[in-house]
Amino acid sequence: MLDLPAPVAEALAELLAAAADGQPALVLRSPNDLSTEQAAAVLGVSRPTVVRLVEAGKLPARMVGTHRRLALGDVLAYREASSGRRSGTSTT
Repeated sequence: MLDLPAPVAEALAELLAAAADGQPALVLRSPNDLSTEQAAAVLGVSRPTVVRLVEAGKLPARMVGTHRRLALGDVLAYREASSGRRSGTSTT
């Protein structure tokens, strides 16, 4: 039997559950700081769309040198709000 740390076991269980349900799963190495490409994968949109959202002020980001970095929490909050708008429900 393999003894895994609790966070690793939980992440693996969630990954396997998504696979069993036929849902895509995304594994991030740096969960608190996302590139625009990683944010696009989380949101299910293109990288240029993420850049447009940032430039429009709809998605917060910070610059690290010449690269934009987005907080995972902000990206997930945007995804939830966007999902609520599409389904016609309000998140407030």
